Formats: sequence, structure tokens, C-alpha cells
Amino acid sequence: MTATRVRSPRASAPPCLAPALLALCAIAIPSCAAAHEGDASSMQWAPGATRHGQFTLAAQVLHTGSLILDDGTIPGRTETDTQLVRAGVDWKFNPHWELHASVPFIMKKSNGGAGAHLLAPLDVPHPEATFLDDGRYHSGWQDWSLGVSYHSTWRGFLVESRATLGVPTHDYSFYGNAAAGQDLNRLDLGIDLTRQPLGSNFYYGFGYSYVLIEEVRGVNMDKNHWRVQGGWFANDKLSMRVFANGSIGKGRDSSDFIGDRHSEDWYHHDQTSRHNYAIAGVGAWWHLNADYSVGFNAATMVWGRTVHDLKRAYEVQLVRNF
Repeated sequence: MTATRVRSPRASAPPCLAPALLALCAIAIPSCAAAHEGDASSMQWAPGATRHGQFTLAAQVLHTGSLILDDGTIPGRTETDTQLVRAGVDWKFNPHWELHASVPFIMKKSNGGAGAHLLAPLDVPHPEATFLDDGRYHSGWQDWSLGVSYHSTWRGFLVESRATLGVPTHDYSFYGNAAAGQDLNRLDLGIDLTRQPLGSNFYYGFGYSYVLIEEVRGVNMDKNHWRVQGGWFANDKLSMRVFANGSIGKGRDSSDFIGDRHSEDWYHHDQTSRHNYAIAGVGAWWHLNADYSVGFNAATMVWGRTVHDLKRAYEVQLVRNF
């Protein structure tokens, strides 16, 4: 079967599963906001595709358990629930170059009680911060994602090289398990390769990104993101896939904050924590007609350190081609 393009939602994943986006997991489970850092899901276009772009509307639901310490134990009982809607547009203005833009609106709550994120005990007052861990949903816009990518081919692979800038929509509160995100600027430099062997209904792909993140209190939080996937075109309308993505990065470990609930380092710990993880999931795309497609993804965390335990994440996407 001949496919004009291979759909491969990028694995986006968590910035602060503690409070953090995600694209959920690009995983298309990618921009999990407070739960994941990563780029938004998107399609990988083959050079010469006749369509020029797409509008995407995505909805995600995520549930996390408590913090996984850097020794792998989970002593706490805090849980969070996140609901988000993401709007995005991708425009391919010639056979090789494409522009991307998206933004998520997030609702999140923590049911662990006031816990360690009270504002009063802090050594330095922060009147600009909002107390978030009160068991209620808090909502707001998270980060703009603005990117450019270049499409080419190499030895039978579709290659997409890209640069994506993440910029907070406003100066939101980041201190708390129910925070929308980390309120930091970041630059994602990545490459993805996807291949569908000639005469086959199967495809596979892999990618890597290095993410430069704004430093806080002199702490380098740059991340290495990786992603792999494999899929099958059941027919001209239905395709299915499995995927995994993860992050190994710099930053501070949970053990660096033991006993500290007062200092400036503690106030910024949701920004400076390492957040290492691996996520795996499954997905499917149904191409309704030449203009519309619907996608579904489900994922869970299989490994993590200094990050909140992602129990389950679901995403539904509606794509309108133009």
C-alpha cells in the first residue's frame, strides 16, 4: 500500500510530572503541561505532499501518583488529575519547510492536601505566587510552542529536523503539585527519522532532541529526549502504532531537598528537578476523509526518577487538513 505521509505524533513528555506537558507525551501524549514537557503531537509529512497544513484540536486526561524518588521508592500518597485542551496549526509553505504553533489550556488539581507547598513557611515571601494544592482544580494557559522544521529524505527515511521554542503565555505560578507548568523558556533541537519499507504496510521511526532550558538559581536543567515507534496501516483509513519516549536530563535530585521546606531552593524545586522518565503506549488514527482524521493515544510510565508517577494518560485528536 502506498501512503502519502507517515503519521508520527512525536513523543513529547514531562517537564514536571511533579507539577508540570508534554507533548503528551507527544506521544502524542505530549504537552502535558504540568505533567509533561515535550512538544505537541504532529504529523510527519513526506516531501512533495499535496496538502499544505493542518489544524489540530486535542484533549488529554492524565492521572499521576506520588513522587518517585531518585532511589526508585514512592513514599508519598499525593495524586494529581490533569485535563487539557490543545489547539495547534502546522503549515508547510513549500515541499521542505514547515511552521508549527500550538498552545494548551490546562485544568489541574492535587488531592494530597496542602503538604509541602505551603507559602507561609518560606524564608522569602512570595506574594506573587498562588497557593495551588487545595484540592480544587486550577486552570490557565500554559506555554506557547513555536517551531520550524525541515523535511528531507535519506536512504529511504523521511527525515524531519526541527527547532521548537517554548515560551510561557504569562508569568503563572509554578510552586505546587497542581501547577500548570514550570514557567520556563526552552529550546528543543531535534531530529526524527521514519521509514515505511517498499511494499510494506508497516513503518517504524525514532528520534532525539536536546532541550535547552532556562537556568534557575544557576542550575542547568537541559534534557535529552528520545522516542521510538512502530506502526501498521490496516487499510487506507486505519493505522495503529506502539511507541515509547523518555527523558534523561540534568538538574537536582529529590534527595537534594530532604528536610528542606523553607529555602529559595525549595521554592524553585519544581523547576530545577531532574525529571527522568520512560513512557510507553499505543495509538490509532482513523482517516475519515481527505480533510479530517481522528487519533487516539494511551500511555503509562514504565520508569522514573525524581518525577511524579504517571499512571495513565489518554489523548483524542481531531485534525483538519488544508
